[in-house]
Amino acid sequence: MACRATACTDPSYFDLQTEGGVARYHRFLGDSFKVKVPCQGDEEMTLNEVSKLISDRLVNMFRRDGQGLIPAMPQNSPFQRDPAWRDLLLFNEYFHGETGLGLGAMHQTGWTGLVANLVQRRYRADVPEFWKKQRAEPEGVMKLSVVKA
Repeated sequence: MACRATACTDPSYFDLQTEGGVARYHRFLGDSFKVKVPCQGDEEMTLNEVSKLISDRLVNMFRRDGQGLIPAMPQNSPFQRDPAWRDLLLFNEYFHGETGLGLGAMHQTGWTGLVANLVQRRYRADVPEFWKKQRAEPEGVMKLSVVKA
């Protein structure tokens, strides 16, 4: 059973649901405190595992899926396939609870910008490797050099 994206508009709700909030409770309650997680077939998980699961779900709204699409972006958006736009992200005001599609204003950098913080905290070790792969020049792209006068 797959977990779906979460829809939330309140920054305090966002913090409570992620490593910022749930993980704090885990530090107090420890590994012996477990809860049933419906989207994992009622598997019992620690609050630390739940915070990582929720963080992954939030971050996955901005990652390309198996079809190469970003769930937070409309399918016909240049952010999906246009080489000049595809590596740029917009942070929406709120998101569709089932699909993760961004809704509302597309220039928000407030609480939804905290996703960048989640990526940094949760995936810090993977970031340098990702950018090494991104820096490899794609075939057919001309490299421009700056000449100083």
